[in-house]
Amino acid sequence: VEDGGRNPDFQGSLHSTGHEFPLLVKFLAAAKPLSIQVHPDKDQATEGFARENAEGPALDDPHRMFKDPHPKPELLIALSDTFDALWGLLPATLRAQRLERFAATGLASRTVQGLGQLNDQDAVRTALTGGDSVNEWAEDLAAWSALENSADSAEGLLERDIFRRIAVEFPGDRGIVLAFLMHVLRLQRGEALFVSPGQIHAYVGGFGLEVMLPSDNVVRGGLTSKHQDADLFLQTATAPPMETPPLVLPLTRDGRAVYESPTMPFSVSGITAGGEIPTSADAVILGENGTFVLSRAGASQELQRGEVYFVAGGSGPLQVSGQGAAWLVEPRVD
Repeated sequence: VEDGGRNPDFQGSLHSTGHEFPLLVKFLAAAKPLSIQVHPDKDQATEGFARENAEGPALDDPHRMFKDPHPKPELLIALSDTFDALWGLLPATLRAQRLERFAATGLASRTVQGLGQLNDQDAVRTALTGGDSVNEWAEDLAAWSALENSADSAEGLLERDIFRRIAVEFPGDRGIVLAFLMHVLRLQRGEALFVSPGQIHAYVGGFGLEVMLPSDNVVRGGLTSKHQDADLFLQTATAPPMETPPLVLPLTRDGRAVYESPTMPFSVSGITAGGEIPTSADAVILGENGTFVLSRAGASQELQRGEVYFVAGGSGPLQVSGQGAAWLVEPRVD
């Protein structure tokens, strides 16, 4: 890809020129709940990729879990008015509070009793590999989600809405029990969630910008018809329960919202108006809406909705004019 080049086939252009860009960036439109999943860390990905290469399954084998030797930390920025997600495990105290809300608003007593007996050590394993009782819990959670109850709090209404959508899209799926163990989030536009390796998560619905390292390593634990491996999921889901999800709050720099943290191998900046962008490293700009004109070294190019503009680093600042919403994504340079 030439400096300042805009190309609808960005990945193909990088391949044809031999130029590398170390991130995967996409607009994600989740019209229905996506699978509950977890990504391996660097050591797990390296070991798993080598093991499966030795065992022999092809990279496109649907039962293959490790497609490459890379981790996959990812950032999701909500671009719709709201974006719903499941993230991380609830600690025992918050799980007990949720169970109390569900019990008070119609959840069957057998499931209240069963879920109440879970502890942090065996909760996920039971949800994934438990016997017929887990199927009963899934059935009762789905039935509870279809109820209407005037005693629902705002938190309870959100939980019931998300569980209802799960039950409608995945009837009988035991993943709804795993969802019970997780934080329920409704992000507002501009709020962002960082998912580190080992952290269980699922995107339930909304439109967002997703930035990650370029890996296809996904271990699924529910809400999917694709291959699942309970033992590998348990080995990969290493993050402990947390009281609060790690929302990434943007900083304001040069009039732009900037998402960055020491744990993220990239930074993301929102562009809504004209200005100058210093580019010390390769970067991409994605158009969300509106029209921008990007100029450098006497050459100009329009950027419109859904288009990607590649910027080669080290060639001087990029001049931006126009208005709308676009996103600058840059790898972190240590």
